[in-house]
Amino acid sequence: RYSKNFSRDEVRETVVPCYMGLIKQIDDQLGHLFDFMEKWGLFENTLIVFTSDHGDYLGDHWLGEKYLFHDVAVKVPMIVYDPRPEADATRGT
Repeated sequence: RYSKNFSRDEVRETVVPCYMGLIKQIDDQLGHLFDFMEKWGLFENTLIVFTSDHGDYLGDHWLGEKYLFHDVAVKVPMIVYDPRPEADATRGT
């Protein structure tokens, strides 16, 4: 059974800004972490990987949960920072 909550504008107008606030909070905290790493010279020997377990509809297809297999729910980012020179050949790919 699918939730119809996200078919209502007032739900999307409340939930989406809250979600964006959480993303900003993560961004702010990563900024603190990266400042610390830079201060102590840790970037040169630290592999960093960002990924997620699933995406979120946030109103796309009028859904808010993760019931179906649309791209927004199953395609997740994976970002890798590898400071090793051996990784130069794959940078930007």
